Amino acid sequence: MSLIEFIYHDFFLQKIYPEGLSEFVRIGQFGLQDAGTFSMSIHTKQRPAMEIAKWGVYGRSYDVIVINLLGSGAKDINISNWINTGFAFFDFSREGEDLRIHARESEWAFDITVASLSFQSCSTYIE
Repeated sequence: MSLIEFIYHDFFLQKIYPEGLSEFVRIGQFGLQDAGTFSMSIHTKQRPAMEIAKWGVYGRSYDVIVINLLGSGAKDINISNWINTGFAFFDFSREGEDLRIHARESEWAFDITVASLSFQSCSTYIE
């Protein structure tokens, strides 16, 4: 399943990725707040389905899109070797009412179960 299917307020994301996020992504930022709330930024190099004028031209003005999310109900958090994280295939799946986000590479791992994710904004940069 695609991450976008699990995000509330996803209208803009559905427009730029109507087929979902199918390429590798990276978690660029993950921050915990109180009572199980958190913020997370997902970085993707997947070309959007439509041009966004204020972003410029894909491949020239930017080649990474950052999707900023807020979440709630964070539990069962396991992160190993955060310093080694990079672009990878992330598995997004339902566990009852919750969402499990999981990735494992040879040098690092990220695993969390959350209640919800809400879209906040996007930004871009060139790598």
